[in-house]
Amino acid sequence: MASRKRLYDAEFREGAVRIVTGTGKPIPEAAADLGIHSGTLHSWVSRAARNTPRAHDVRRTATHRFSPAQGGPARGSDY
Repeated sequence: MASRKRLYDAEFREGAVRIVTGTGKPIPEAAADLGIHSGTLHSWVSRAARNTPRAHDVRRTATHRFSPAQGGPARGSDY
């Protein structure tokens, strides 16, 4: 008999990621506490890290001025 793939709602996934990122709890420990496979939690944490801009990325994007060749205003011009 094959095992069935379990589906977790977005609220559960986000909460699980917050446990790891907010407390620094190791993924295997947090996964065991939640009753899920550590590989599952690892993939959620990795995906969240890829999809969440870091502070230095946001700062660089906010201050970067595009050149006309990049499809934006010229350097030094106001937006």
